Order: sequence, then C-alpha cells, then structure tokens
Amino acid sequence: MKFKKVLILFFIVFFYTVSYCQEKSVVYIMDNSYLGDNTKEYFYKLGKKLENDNVISLIPISKNDINTSEALDILKNIKKKNATIILNVGEANYYNLYGFSVFGKYKHKNRKNKVVSVRDINIEIAKQYSVLNKNTFTDLINIVGRQLFIDDSNRFKPLVIPKFYLLNSSSAQNINVASSVTSYTYAWNLIYEGKFDEAHKFLVRIINKQPNQSMFHYALGALHLLKDDEKYYENALRAFEDGILADPFNKDNLCYKGLVVMFMMYEGEIIKDILFFSGLLDKYMPNISKDISAILSIGNCEYDKKIEIINKWILTDIDLIKQLCDSKNINLVLTSYPVSVRSENVMKQYSKEHKTVSFIDDKVKSDEDISEWINNSVSRIYLMLKQKGFINE
Repeated sequence: MKFKKVLILFFIVFFYTVSYCQEKSVVYIMDNSYLGDNTKEYFYKLGKKLENDNVISLIPISKNDINTSEALDILKNIKKKNATIILNVGEANYYNLYGFSVFGKYKHKNRKNKVVSVRDINIEIAKQYSVLNKNTFTDLINIVGRQLFIDDSNRFKPLVIPKFYLLNSSSAQNINVASSVTSYTYAWNLIYEGKFDEAHKFLVRIINKQPNQSMFHYALGALHLLKDDEKYYENALRAFEDGILADPFNKDNLCYKGLVVMFMMYEGEIIKDILFFSGLLDKYMPNISKDISAILSIGNCEYDKKIEIINKWILTDIDLIKQLCDSKNINLVLTSYPVSVRSENVMKQYSKEHKTVSFIDDKVKSDEDISEWINNSVSRIYLMLKQKGFINE
C-alpha cells in the first residue's frame, strides 16, 4: 500500500514536471530587414538546436521593419508563461512610426468642416498653396482678394508644390487593375536593374495616364531618392504628396510611408514643407493617417532632436514590454542587429540599467559570411540561454 502511494506520487510529480517543461518556449521577434531571405534558415537552425533538449520550442515571428510598438502588440497576445522573449527590434522606429501617435499623444483640433470628397480635398489644399484652378472663377477672386487685402509677408511659402493632377478634369479614367500591377512591377524591375532614366520616363508616362494610382507616385518618389540628383528631395516629396492627394483615404497608401521616411531622414527647409502639408491633411481629414499624426506629434525640423524623441519612444516601449514580461514570469533578452545601428546603444544601456534584462552583442564580424554568422549567432543565443538557466541542460 505504501509503495502504491509512492508510485502514484511519483507519477503526479513526473506529470507536472513534464508539463511544466513542455510549456517552456522561446519567442523570437525579429526585424528581418537585414537578414531578408536568410531569416528562414536562421530560425530553422535555432529551432533545431533548441528542440534537441526535447522540451524547448521556438516560436519565430519576423517582419520587415517591425518596430517596438508592433512587438509590444504581438507580446500582448502571447499567452505563454515560463517562456523567454528574444527581441531584435528598434531600428525600424526611426522610419516606421506605427504606434508613435499613442506615445506622442497628438491631439487633433476640432474640425467643423471635415472634407469627405477626394476632389474637394485637392481643391481646399490647392487653395492653401495658392494654386489656381483656371476653371474656377471663385478661386480667382479669393486669391486676388488675398493678395490685395491680406499681409502675406509672414505666411509660410512652401518650397515644394504638388501638381494636383486630380484637378484636371481629364484625369478620371477606368483603371485596369491587372495592367496597373504589371506596370508597377515593371517599373520596380527597371529600378532594381539600375535603369533609372528609363524607369523615370516610364513612371511619368503612366502617371500622366493614371494620376489617381498612388503606387506609381510612390515608385517615382523612391526613384528620386535613389537617384540622388539635383533637387532629388524636392522631386521625391512632390511625388509622395501627389500620391497622397490621389488616394488620401487609403490608409495603406505607401506615399504616407514615403512622407515619413523623408521626414525622418532630412532636416531644414524640406521638413517645414512636410509639416505644412501634413498640417493641411490633418485640417481637412483629421485622424485619416496615424503617420500624419506621428509627424505632427514629433513636429521638429532638427534631425538630432527627432532621434532623441524616437529614442525616448523606444525606451518607453521596452519598459512596457519588460513590465509585461515580469507579470508573466517571462525572461527578456535584447539582441543587437547583425550590423551597427542607432538603436543598439539604447538597448544596451537599458539592459545595463535593468539587471533582469539580458543583452547579446550579435553583430557580424569582418571575416564572417552570412552562413558563418548564422551558425555562430545560433550558438551564441543557445549558450546564453543555457548560462542564464532559461533552458534545460
């Protein structure tokens, strides 16, 4: 009888021990903008290494340009406890502003006359740029009146003025979606092949025919940034603004992203133009784009100041992630990118100030190719997890 009780107790302990171990997992959230197509191989090798312990499973989550706010959203939905979270994120925060409008707490002004028509939006914004629609007599009277009776000496005069394609009555056309996608792919193939002049001519021709297709404006803006020729930043900004005005209610319009990238990359007069344009969008279409809200929330023309603001945002998100991990008894590990990036010092400093947060310097060495780095990185991650006691021996 005594032996039977001991045996039953043994099976109970064994069952809960195995169940507890099997719950252990490593969740790895990676910004794969640097590894690209090699991400799958990396996760495969790390997963095999961890599974050799028979009780550790790898949950890989990768996305191009994922930022800390997106990682936080993902972790809020992770139900597992007794796990380890590895984060390879942060650098995308400097150009992917998803979630920043919450951090920046941008407040939209109350708007009584919200514009709901794409054409009306173009008309209202064109007025602010003093662009005259020659077919509208009222616009002529308004502009002449402003010139005669209003002191415009302190009024901001933008460097870049959109072309307002949609105010041309001949711009409306039936769009063949399949043909548009084929043309868009062809344009990017020309860009990838370095045929910039050919790509430019092609995109201009397509835009003149289909000005309300924002993706072509986005490709043209990206092309100008890549060409880096005279006034490239002005031409790129004009393309992105034209693309937004072509399809302003589409929150997936890539030209919003193009505007964000330019806002974060540059400083000086061109940023004043971006803030002016963003302010007009917010005036006539409040809450239409979180990217616009983020730009206006940052609202600074100095590059270093913008980086300082983004660093604070990264730290705030990481602190929220740490609190979430602490509440679920989850280990938190931060890793560097394969190459030197701006966010690395922010992450490294955070781990120094918080002893329960680990940091792994996982950069590619000068004598390593990508395959060697993957093997060495997997070994470094595995060794650290063992040394910290995050996985079983």
